[in-house]
Amino acid sequence: MTPTELDSLLIDRPQDGLFEVNRRLFTDEELFELEMKHIFEGTWIYLCHESQVANPHDHFTTHIGRQPVIVSRDGDGQLHCFVNACAHRGATLCRTAKSNSKFLTCPYHGWVYDSAGRNVEIKDHASGAYPPVFEQQDHNLKHIARLASYKGFVFGSLNPDVPSLEDHLADAKPFVDMIDAMSAQGAEVLKGYSTYQYRGNWKMQAENGIDGYHFTTIHANYVGVIARRMKASAA
Repeated sequence: MTPTELDSLLIDRPQDGLFEVNRRLFTDEELFELEMKHIFEGTWIYLCHESQVANPHDHFTTHIGRQPVIVSRDGDGQLHCFVNACAHRGATLCRTAKSNSKFLTCPYHGWVYDSAGRNVEIKDHASGAYPPVFEQQDHNLKHIARLASYKGFVFGSLNPDVPSLEDHLADAKPFVDMIDAMSAQGAEVLKGYSTYQYRGNWKMQAENGIDGYHFTTIHANYVGVIARRMKASAA
């Protein structure tokens, strides 16, 4: 898809009050591949909040584009993110959304890794079944290229050649700061989370996120809670 073809799918004339989007933006497979390459697999992507991996040896699974990853906190409190695949034959390593364990064991051949992604056990290694060249190879889990956290929000990138996270956030930073400044203790983090799956393009979710018109209808209970809090604090 050329830039000219892409431009033809969007009409943006604010002087005429006109903004129209061709439905191909939500269905075109070639465009989807470009989005995966340049957006999801080419820059910073939000992974989780630090509260979701608050304790040593906590693990949280998610995706960067089409790449499954594990966010982990090791025994020293350091955050890591590595590809959710055994270094041996690529079997999915962690099959739960969230867990806590000092070690991750591959369900296929039994290789074991610690919470920092280091290989700590290889089945039958002591028997001498592996050639000398095997001992010179790296058998640790593959870490993603970049990992950073801002105000508790954890981001990762498969691409090493990205700007710093704070530069990437740019004009979004004040909004994150505002969330973090909601109280003297920082952002109020509610326990638990909800996961939804839908048959549709990812941009539909993004559009819903900036659609304030639906808020008082769909989220009426939340609006009511905020209104009561504001009334109580003003009293």
